[in-house]
Amino acid sequence: MKILFIHPNQPSQFRRPAIELASDSSNEVVFLSRKNLEIQLPNVKVIGFHEKDTEAVKSDSFSTKVVAGSLRATAVASVCLALKQQGFIPDIIVAHSGWGDGLFLKTVYPSVPQLNYMEFFFQPIGADLDFEPSSSSGPNILAARAMDNTIHMANFFNADWCVSPTYWQRSVHPIEMQSKISVLHEGVNTKLCVPKQWDSYELPNGKVLNPLTDEIVTHIQRQFDKYRGFETVIRAVEEIHRRRPNAHILIVGKEGESYTPSKPGYYKNMINEADCDRSRVHFLGHLSFQEYIKVLQVSSANIYLTYPFVLSWSFMEAMAVGCPMICSNTSPVAEVAEDQKNCLMFDFFDASELADSVDRVLDDRTFGKRLGVAAREKIVQQYDRSVVDYDD
Repeated sequence: MKILFIHPNQPSQFRRPAIELASDSSNEVVFLSRKNLEIQLPNVKVIGFHEKDTEAVKSDSFSTKVVAGSLRATAVASVCLALKQQGFIPDIIVAHSGWGDGLFLKTVYPSVPQLNYMEFFFQPIGADLDFEPSSSSGPNILAARAMDNTIHMANFFNADWCVSPTYWQRSVHPIEMQSKISVLHEGVNTKLCVPKQWDSYELPNGKVLNPLTDEIVTHIQRQFDKYRGFETVIRAVEEIHRRRPNAHILIVGKEGESYTPSKPGYYKNMINEADCDRSRVHFLGHLSFQEYIKVLQVSSANIYLTYPFVLSWSFMEAMAVGCPMICSNTSPVAEVAEDQKNCLMFDFFDASELADSVDRVLDDRTFGKRLGVAAREKIVQQYDRSVVDYDD
């Protein structure tokens, strides 16, 4: 069997299926991507594609993604034509729908079944765009996101079938689309994301923390962003430090391009202006997977926030590790976690309520441990890679 995967940031959601399919020597697996080409998956042939640069992409903010998507689709089609001439005709194509990379695949492989990954559909009401009470998205933003959806919809109608990782993410798609979208989460590796007791954790500055006695509060973001509640986290850090003189905050991630644009240095300035003890807040940057998991394993309380938007892998991996979870009470989180049972929930914008929840699990370690055990149990039972299955 020949399988073609397409994702601009490989391997991403397709890591597991690509590796497992490639482990069968009778299969030939090809992966097309723009980035992370240096990441090698066993027995998977990774091929890069790069669209032509053009000022047209920047000429109109409303059509940026459509223009960029069509250029990317052209680059993908060109690579696929070359593969076809070399005799590679896939039995199935699996593509992410959101960027436009697979838009012209049917022109190259008209009879090959195509499965599309439908991650998110922007809605003017009821999801991320009207979530912040102090400011709603203006007409320009709404128009731009509507144009972004056109790429998503075009790929949907090109596909023979689609999948979405959670029920809530499927639910934000128009009702007319949902009957052709199955819910299939990529799953969590609960053999790697496991609880482990460490007697020490050494910070980059050489300070050593004892996870059994020290108060270690953790927070994970790949890139700092308001969609993941970074402003609320920083305000909560100030409050936690005022209340708890022995609490250390470990933050994984750094400033960079993420879901929402920000001025250069925006988050750096926010951090510099925060009223907290600099010796007890530790920015760890990007870590290897093993080091990132160790941070979760030493956590006394892990903070996670998200807008009504796509759910982070770090959230479910932290649950699998057995962290006492402190979570925003938002729809994507509520699909997986349950307040008082396997997490404590707080209002996304309420830093004081977040700090209250941290107080509760740090003051009662037994209660925090119980939350963590229940969190891991939830992931093992319903989201472990060995048990996830699609649901119509």
